[in-house]
Amino acid sequence: MIKCRKKPIAIAARAILRAGSGHKYWSGFGPAASEQIEMAASGFNKLLFEPEADTPIKTLELPIGGSVSPVDALALLIEIMSITGSMEKDGKQIDSYPDDTTGTETLAVIDNSVKIMNRITGNSPGSLGLHPAVYFYNERAKFSRFMFLGMVALIQEKVRENNSGFFKKFTIARKRLEEFLISNKNLLGLVIQNLSRTQRVPKMRNLFEYLVNSLQDSETVQLEQAIAHIGLQGRILDVNTPQVAAHISDDTKSIVFLRTAISTALCCPICGGILDPKKSVSYDHITPVREKGHGGPENVQLAHPYCNTGYKESQAEKSS
Repeated sequence: MIKCRKKPIAIAARAILRAGSGHKYWSGFGPAASEQIEMAASGFNKLLFEPEADTPIKTLELPIGGSVSPVDALALLIEIMSITGSMEKDGKQIDSYPDDTTGTETLAVIDNSVKIMNRITGNSPGSLGLHPAVYFYNERAKFSRFMFLGMVALIQEKVRENNSGFFKKFTIARKRLEEFLISNKNLLGLVIQNLSRTQRVPKMRNLFEYLVNSLQDSETVQLEQAIAHIGLQGRILDVNTPQVAAHISDDTKSIVFLRTAISTALCCPICGGILDPKKSVSYDHITPVREKGHGGPENVQLAHPYCNTGYKESQAEKSS
């Protein structure tokens, strides 16, 4: 990191980690560029790391990027921006950039990364509003960086390719995809452990794409089929050590809360997927305005932003 301290990803990661405050590694870029970096970094930090999670968890309002612990968060930010900081195929590693002397490249890295993150969470029209508890946390409510980075890599690829068809397929498959992820949280953790560290992100990317493609046409996918697709063989057994102590641990409390809260969470009426209303929700006219639908509560429903402004609109155009 010291050797790469003048690279755009390094400067951006430090700025985001500190939400645009603290020691200003970017101050040499001049007032205008510095102010832009600070504003962009503050917004990115909020998108990824707020609200902070307590232990044991007592809310589904979880940070989509996991812990804001400086070491973990800095490493995650560098990995995210290595994938999303450029629109190149397979991303661009930190040491592949020239030193940034003006702030232009640092801003471009942040802007490119925010573009991808806005497809994952937030209230922008293209946001899928992926619920972190479903996609990026294991059964004990611990953040799974490889599930997260795998999804980031998949979204980056589809945005770079301008592949609007993928997002429609995702919406069709979404309810079944989320059921698969929720049902197999334990086992997916074991699958990740059986992969080498360098394989984990690309294999999770491939797993998500396989599930989307398969579940848009099929009611179910067996876990064995999914793991075979990413190159693993054999059966994955879910082996848990029974708890014998009378004391209820924080892990157990988190497991019980997560299981209960997900089962009763708000769902999008368009795709059937779980909503993250704190960070990513759209207010949708059930009967569209163009068909004389009004804005009263009986004609408004909560939906994912993309389901409302992307998928629903495309379906309406198709049928018109």
